[in-house]
Amino acid sequence: MSKMVIFDPAMCCSTGVCGPSVDPELLRVAAVIESLKKSGIEVARHNLSSEPQVFMRSKAVSDALNERGVDALPITTLDGKIAKSGSYPTNEEFTRLLGVSVEATKPAKAKLTIEWQHLDVEGETCNRCYDTGENLAAEIKRLNRALSPQNIKIEYIDTELDGTHISDSNTLLFNDVPIEDILNIEVSQSYCASCSDLLGTKTYCRTIKFDGNEYEDIPAKAIRQAAYKALNLNEDSSDTSESSGCCCDGGCSCC
Repeated sequence: MSKMVIFDPAMCCSTGVCGPSVDPELLRVAAVIESLKKSGIEVARHNLSSEPQVFMRSKAVSDALNERGVDALPITTLDGKIAKSGSYPTNEEFTRLLGVSVEATKPAKAKLTIEWQHLDVEGETCNRCYDTGENLAAEIKRLNRALSPQNIKIEYIDTELDGTHISDSNTLLFNDVPIEDILNIEVSQSYCASCSDLLGTKTYCRTIKFDGNEYEDIPAKAIRQAAYKALNLNEDSSDTSESSGCCCDGGCSCC
């Protein structure tokens, strides 16, 4: 089979699928390449910002850059010869150039169900659960943006608990598996003033230890990692502080 290589313009990561605003075209290309990989077809990619020497080693690519500059990128080569320059191959061009079926470029359908179990007292929840809910809402938006081109659907379930199930409050399940069984998370309990006020009795509720830090809520970083791990996917992102919506500007470990 012919060898395809894509020479990308300078991007923040190997696929460009990161940051607060992701180009849909980059999402499409990443999804197609991942689908091809699952079909046993490897498409190599090189990023100008991190691998400039690879660009110079290819005479065809080097000549194109000397002639047109970075406007020539992205460049797709097939067996060392330029097959397309200035834009990425369409899905149809991928199939034609590689001699594969259309099905090989289509991502398999998948679904990730995220269930959040939390205390609810007449429409109110505790401060810890509220913060987890805010983190979860932001991460679901981010996951949908990143995973929808791969034909992965995120299904969200909000399960409200009363005071008799306080030990289960602020729990996240990914495809019915608790987050602490997916990641290296230790669960414990501590006094919760907010729950105590809502329930009218001294109450202890969940805390977690993740990445060496103690949290009363479930941080965005843990939610994101658990989602990708539950789907058996690798997260490709070099800048999580911008994409998570966190206000810490990357100065803490929460995102």
